[in-house]
Amino acid sequence: MATISFRHPLALTPQGYGKPVCRRLDRYPLSIQGKIQEDLKTLLAAQPRLRSEAPEGLHEAALDFWFAPLGIKSKEARTAFGFSLASLRPVAEADLAALASAMKSLHIEADPASWTEQTRRFVDSLIIRIQDLEAQSNGQFKRIRDLEAQLAGLLKETGAKNEAAKAITLGACLDHFKAHLSCKSEAAKKDCLRRVEAVVAGLGLAKPYASITKKTILDEAAKLGGSTTEKAYRLRDFKRFCRLLAFDAANDGLGLDNPAETIKPGTPERKDPEILDPRVLLKWHLSDYWKAFVSVLGFAGLRLGEAASLEWTMLDWKKKIIRLRSSSQYPKLKNAISERDVAPFANCWRWLQAHKKTASHETLVFPRLWRWTEGEAKKTKYAENETWFDDRDGSARCVNLPRVFGEEMEAARPKGSKTDLRQPALRLRHFWVTSLYSTGNGQLDAVMGGHSAETGRKHYLKNATVVEGAKMPLL
Repeated sequence: MATISFRHPLALTPQGYGKPVCRRLDRYPLSIQGKIQEDLKTLLAAQPRLRSEAPEGLHEAALDFWFAPLGIKSKEARTAFGFSLASLRPVAEADLAALASAMKSLHIEADPASWTEQTRRFVDSLIIRIQDLEAQSNGQFKRIRDLEAQLAGLLKETGAKNEAAKAITLGACLDHFKAHLSCKSEAAKKDCLRRVEAVVAGLGLAKPYASITKKTILDEAAKLGGSTTEKAYRLRDFKRFCRLLAFDAANDGLGLDNPAETIKPGTPERKDPEILDPRVLLKWHLSDYWKAFVSVLGFAGLRLGEAASLEWTMLDWKKKIIRLRSSSQYPKLKNAISERDVAPFANCWRWLQAHKKTASHETLVFPRLWRWTEGEAKKTKYAENETWFDDRDGSARCVNLPRVFGEEMEAARPKGSKTDLRQPALRLRHFWVTSLYSTGNGQLDAVMGGHSAETGRKHYLKNATVVEGAKMPLL
């Protein structure tokens, strides 16, 4: 930990020692640490008692280190103040003047043989006092020399660190960032790394980190294009990259400068979510399997993976509740509140009952549908796994289901239909949340949606539809 500690040559403790001063430097970039150390060296030579007496152009941190022990803690405190000999003894002139005045008042003779006992005691005390002041003065000079030596050592060390920092490449910084990045979820971490890696790749992995500037970062990020939201998130994540590298080693950083400190990422664009009405899809020529699948997405608000993990034992037909729980094929749901009970809209149960009559699997509500159009090898692979889940990096993921679900909806689209089928599963969930509010059941959003109320309002709710569907009482 880079610190600077010394006994202040102008501020003394009641015991006559210099007041200890200890300050951390590692919270500043290396280039600033060197500036602070140089400025403290200048202050040691000048020894100002007021800020107005300090040399111009010194770093504010160095001034604070010097003046705080003297009781001057702000730029505005520039007026003179009284010095207490108990706490501040910069030089001994005041004491010596007082002693000389006392000697004159006693009319001390030059010949010690003619001194009275009172005069002798006074002179003895004067000698002791002068010796004490001399010892304090020598101690002050020693502390100044020690501090100068410490500063010289710190300057040398900082210079070596600066030279080493100039040689660190963006590639090495990226590896360090990957090793120490912590996010609320694995998906968030992957998104952050994806954006940072894209900017770093454009700047050049072999390029020294010290050579990048705010302008080069903004220019390279702009070349990658994307939506307003993606641009804002890209700058936000790269700013996080630079901020982590600027931390000291004790906080998982490298102590580098932060060229992105003043970058303003902007505000991600927030739009009303697009919804997809399941009642429209249920009129198309879909199998009972896919109609039941559409219904649990659009009328129960289940996510795609949650729907694929459903087992018949999770359906409470008597109480009309879907009790979503982790299972052998999907042992870890999206988050801690994903295991929940959901009371879907009544429309849902009609399609689930129709599907159950023709379903062949005893456990899974939606087993994987085998498709042989891609060759015999695919048929064998699908036969070995009867669920939609595949292992990806140690996690169960529905790798093929989003594509297959989209293809099935597109294949069933009636001729001339202009229904937008982009991201059908997500937009069906948007419909469910919006319908909760429009029917006066908005309080159940967070309880049954598996997300916080804030997330529901921000990402799923289409406000215009809520207002249009609201039932206003007669006043």
